[in-house]
Amino acid sequence: ATANAQCSIDGSSFANCISPYVTGTLTDGSHTFQVRGLDAAGNTSSSASYSWTQDTVAPAAPIISNTAQYIRQNYLTINYTRSAGTTTCQLDSNIAVTCSSATTHTLSGLADGSHTLRILTVDAAGNSSSSTYAFTVDTVAPSVAVFTSSTSITNSSSSSIAFTTDAGVTISCSLDG
Repeated sequence: ATANAQCSIDGSSFANCISPYVTGTLTDGSHTFQVRGLDAAGNTSSSASYSWTQDTVAPAAPIISNTAQYIRQNYLTINYTRSAGTTTCQLDSNIAVTCSSATTHTLSGLADGSHTLRILTVDAAGNSSSSTYAFTVDTVAPSVAVFTSSTSITNSSSSSIAFTTDAGVTISCSLDG
């Protein structure tokens, strides 16, 4: 006797089918596929079933709490929250590594300069989302002001003191303490 297959998706009526069976578009959620054999006499076998969960929605992107744009040390702990799944952290173009914990990632040995940390969350279905945090490490103090003109004794009631310092530095001045 020649056996034919009959298939059912999510409790629908059994219909003739072939392997591999390709479903139509399914919504996210739980699904069950059943298959049974049918011989020439019309006898049917018991059905075998396969169940799975379809998930096409990416998890929420991690939320990074850090906001400082400039860091004065060569280490940093990043704080974040995530929805679910596994989380990896990637600094600049380095290889992504498992984050230090579910809510923090510690970086050390940071070189002075601009950096970007990418936190990637992947759910059980393989959907992913990510967030980035850009910051600059600056562990070098600016140079001390260089006085370009001054006099040590004057007969004026006011003085003009000229100086220079590194570009981009905020200047603070104090007169007589």
